[in-house]
Amino acid sequence: MYRRFFHFSLISSNLLASLCVHTAFGMVQTNSDAEREIMRNAQLWQSQYRTDLARQQVNKLLLIEPNSAWGIATLASIALQEDKKAEAQQLLQKLQSLNANPQAIAQLQALLKLYTPQAQQELTQMRLFTQSGRTAEATALARKLFPEGPLALGNFQLDYYRALATAPGPNPKLDAALQEEYARTQNVQYKYLWIQRQLEAAPPSSTLLREIERLAVAAPSGDHTAKDLWRWALHKLPWEAVPETAQAFLNRFPQDESMQAYLAESRRQRAQAERIEQSPLNVAKRKGNQALDNLRLDEAQAQAQKILSIQPNDAEGWGLLGYIASRKTQYAAAQEAFEKAYHFDKAPHWKRLANTAHINSLLQQADAAVSRQDTVVMRAIAQQILAIDSHHAQAMTLQAQALNLEGKYQLAQDTYQAALKQVPIYLPALNQLVQMLIKQQQWDAASQVLKEYAAQLPPTDSDANALQAEIRQGQAQLLLAQNKQAPALRLLEQALQLTPQNPWLRHQLARLYLAMNEPALANSTMDDGITLTPDANEMRYARALIRAAQDQWSEAASDLTHIPETQRSSSMQQLLSEMQLNTLIQQAITAENTEKQEAALERAWALSIQVQDVQTQAQLANIWQRAGYNDQALAMWKHIEGRQHPLPLAMQLAYAQALSAAPQENPALMPLLHSLKEQQDALSQPQQQELLDLYARQAEQRIATLLSDGHPIQAANLARDTFLPHVDQGHTLAVRGRLLAAAQDWSAALPLLQSALEKQPHDFVLTLDTANAYARTGQLTSATALAQHAEATAMRQPPWQQLALVRLWQRLDQPQKAQNLLAQLQSNPEADPNEVLLHQGRLALNQRQYQQASEAFSTVAHSPALQRAPANQQAGIWEEYQAVEARRQSWVEIAAQRLSKSGTAGISALKGWEIPMVAWKASPELDGHHFLHVDRLALDAGTLSTSDIQSQDYGQIGAATASGLLPNAYQGPMHSKTNGFNVGLGFQGDRYDWDIGLTGLGMPVTNVVGGARFEIAKTPTTDWRLTLGRRPITGSLLSYSGAKDPVTGAVWGGVVHTFAALRATQQQGAWDQTADLSLGVITGKNVAHNTRTRLRLSTGKDMWRAAKQRIYAGVTLQYLAHNKNLAEYSWGHGGYYSPKSSVTLSLPIEWTGRAQAWTWRLQGSASVSHTSSSRSDLYPGAAHPLALSNQSGYYSSNGGSGTSWALQAAIERQLNNNVAIGAKLGIDRSENFAPNQFQIYLRYALNPVRRLLENQPRQVTPYSEF
Repeated sequence: MYRRFFHFSLISSNLLASLCVHTAFGMVQTNSDAEREIMRNAQLWQSQYRTDLARQQVNKLLLIEPNSAWGIATLASIALQEDKKAEAQQLLQKLQSLNANPQAIAQLQALLKLYTPQAQQELTQMRLFTQSGRTAEATALARKLFPEGPLALGNFQLDYYRALATAPGPNPKLDAALQEEYARTQNVQYKYLWIQRQLEAAPPSSTLLREIERLAVAAPSGDHTAKDLWRWALHKLPWEAVPETAQAFLNRFPQDESMQAYLAESRRQRAQAERIEQSPLNVAKRKGNQALDNLRLDEAQAQAQKILSIQPNDAEGWGLLGYIASRKTQYAAAQEAFEKAYHFDKAPHWKRLANTAHINSLLQQADAAVSRQDTVVMRAIAQQILAIDSHHAQAMTLQAQALNLEGKYQLAQDTYQAALKQVPIYLPALNQLVQMLIKQQQWDAASQVLKEYAAQLPPTDSDANALQAEIRQGQAQLLLAQNKQAPALRLLEQALQLTPQNPWLRHQLARLYLAMNEPALANSTMDDGITLTPDANEMRYARALIRAAQDQWSEAASDLTHIPETQRSSSMQQLLSEMQLNTLIQQAITAENTEKQEAALERAWALSIQVQDVQTQAQLANIWQRAGYNDQALAMWKHIEGRQHPLPLAMQLAYAQALSAAPQENPALMPLLHSLKEQQDALSQPQQQELLDLYARQAEQRIATLLSDGHPIQAANLARDTFLPHVDQGHTLAVRGRLLAAAQDWSAALPLLQSALEKQPHDFVLTLDTANAYARTGQLTSATALAQHAEATAMRQPPWQQLALVRLWQRLDQPQKAQNLLAQLQSNPEADPNEVLLHQGRLALNQRQYQQASEAFSTVAHSPALQRAPANQQAGIWEEYQAVEARRQSWVEIAAQRLSKSGTAGISALKGWEIPMVAWKASPELDGHHFLHVDRLALDAGTLSTSDIQSQDYGQIGAATASGLLPNAYQGPMHSKTNGFNVGLGFQGDRYDWDIGLTGLGMPVTNVVGGARFEIAKTPTTDWRLTLGRRPITGSLLSYSGAKDPVTGAVWGGVVHTFAALRATQQQGAWDQTADLSLGVITGKNVAHNTRTRLRLSTGKDMWRAAKQRIYAGVTLQYLAHNKNLAEYSWGHGGYYSPKSSVTLSLPIEWTGRAQAWTWRLQGSASVSHTSSSRSDLYPGAAHPLALSNQSGYYSSNGGSGTSWALQAAIERQLNNNVAIGAKLGIDRSENFAPNQFQIYLRYALNPVRRLLENQPRQVTPYSEF
């Protein structure tokens, strides 16, 4: 090869940067085209050392513009060229006095420095170094002499470029500068330098050869540079291209003997090459390589086999087989072929190719391991690759990814950064590192990583755009993780402008548009990508994914079928199968009739089982399950298990997930879980967590069954004792805590959840679980703090987790926060619309907005999606809907209630009937019912016997006897009985009740009664209610309706209790607690005033519960106090129980239930009490003259302890949709009190009937018992 005769210097980065500034006149800023042209001519003459002509041009300019800065500076440079330094100094002083262009002054000062003796000596050395090929020394001097690049003044440009010409390698900026200088000066030396650089870089093109030939023809006598360049170019040509060009050279230089010899040699070499080229071996090689280049792989394979049949030891034949296998991604076969090639030809590139194929084979295995998150295999593969290439960035990234999945975040971060040291901007490592930091909520660290690597990017140009776009993508992901959608959107849009043909950038932007509820923008983003690259498979695939995210199954399938089948990746083919199956299932769901539905399902099933790829079949099984076809999903898994047994561990887990999702426990599930437990060591950490969750889910189902069957103790024991595979302490604690929470053992669940949260503080679901436990145990401040912490990251969570936060806010009685989150979820395309609607309905129900709740539940209950849900889920949602609709129900009811209380005839005995008749009408807002009561009364205390000593304590008989009045002179009745009515109207609702009415119409005493009950405060655990009322006391005929005094005929009695009561109810886990404080005044006609104080505390819980039955037991403590004892029946007394103080401890128990159309309630209680009564006057507060005249008697105080019991039973039968009948029996027994009560009733529901059957009877309540 001909030796180069020009020497180059290595160019430094700062000097290269200076080449972007135009040299020479390009730096001169002038005011007119004429001035610019004069200056260009002057500098052209100056470069040709015709300073006389250059002066003429400058003087011409100075006549036009005497103070032209560049004109004066150029004149000074001419003076220096003529060795007139004094003149140059004077011209510099003139420029400075004129305050001329600073750039012109700076250029002239720099030029003057070059004319110092030292600079001149260094310039001479620089030229010598350049000529002798000492590039480093030449470059160093150029850097020193021209720190800002070539000067616009003087004539040193060519020296500068000769010194800075580089060693072989592309440098477009330097090439452009040389071309510009040639165009400006027409100095052919610049063209020579440019041609040398092109020849150094590559063999000459035909265009370059013509250019060299033109220069050689035009070269003046004695200039052999062009001829030498032409000769060099010829020696760089392949032999077959030499003859024609060499002949042209000899046409110009016919006496050149060396070229004549070279031409002859080239002809001999070409003839020999043609003979070799036409040999069968080389023909096969040529055809094989051509077929490979055109991706005709089968043809290339055939030619490779032909090569090896001719020459079995041919390295190129084996290499061709390796290339073909690589193109087919058969890397193991490629490795074997390349190793054979290296065996026969020790060329190092065969070894490199074999190693590359081996690495690619390992990476291929790594893809499968990554997809199933098998960290053990991932790390093993990474180690194998690093044993081959210790600096392999992709292997380091794989290793870091495994560490990340295992939760070893610091080690993962160090390994990612090690990969980035090998390849400074290795985007997979950079992206994964940023994603890991985002997941850990290390926003500052993620931002710092992005800034650090963004700073390493080259200036933005066509080569750097992709990198700049990737950095913006990473910054956008960081912002999205912090729920900052708007700035993230701007970054992604900027990135798309840099790389508009990037399908996955478009995909990410489209996903963000979908998240912002802008589907039109999402679709147009992907459509624009298809317009730009209509045949790009990846763009089609990306658009298919966006369409699939919008449930546009057929459109997504259309995109995928546009990709040739041979070019579809496994993931593309899998998605196509999924889209086709979804389309068929959707057709089945929306089919007009059963026949069409079954036909669509048959086609869907046929598609499922004809797919050959097991991974795709597993995905299709998941689709069947998500669509609600559990039987088909399990049948699909059976089909997969039949084709591949045993299943890979990842598939076994997926199969277990499908089994656990079935409504009933499948017998195949537990053996599969036990098998997975035995292989736990082979599972990755995420897979171990999945196995733990499966065990927990089975335990939760059994706990739910135990609770519904009324076995809370067994449920709590199961939660504590059930086997759980150990993953790590944090996850195991969390799962155990959740099981205890599911068993409603909140106090035991809370410490476990707290400990788990300390170990996993960023776990969103665990944060909510712990907050719920705090709320359930009454620790609302702690619960709210955790809810607020979760709220900060809620928008980054999947919709189902956000809905869990909605429920928590609802439990914490913060409906506005719940509503705000639901409003955001409505625009989330990934959220299940039915789930969002259900939560909106429940929130509306909680806020007593029943119309809105009804609309939400109705939409869900009638949605096609619900038809595919499991039967128990459908039933639950319909039950919620019907419970709201039941509020629209109106009805009428009537009862006959028999009253019976033993006692002294005519005094304390009571028999009779109450016949309540009630009409109920739903309020328009569905928050309660209006009612109208008309109750018929017939009460009879019996006939008083004057011979009975007890008659002396009735009315004023004692006073009459003391006065000597005989019974035949009495003016009142001796038989106490009365008939009349109680009437009332009012409203009973959720937040308040009210009523007003009359009791005792047509009886001796008629009273206005009524009341109002208000909800005054509500917290997540406590309700506070205030009641104001005026109610009749019905324990005796005297207190209830009033009576006539047998002696005088005057009326007394008809007692009412006017009171205010404050009631607090609280739920603490399974226990309910109630506190009730009541203060009141008791009055009656001609009855002394009294006061009553009552404090009642109670607690209880369900001791057993089934789906339609429960047994409830509790304990009640009551304190009762009166100012006076007015329990007697003499004039001024009220005939009602009024001890000075009474403390009673009761143990109530209740069993309620329903079986088909029957419901029942059985209540019983046993009590022990201690009572004391104060002394009271015989005729307290008497206003009647007879009683006043005989007030000397009194009732003595007494007290003591006793026991009592009570029993009440009720039964009801629903005869049809409208009519129900029932009966109730009540018995109460204590030492001096033995009332009985019996009621039969009928209820008629007005059409349309909406009310659900309840799990206990609803007997009619008389107005007197309100």
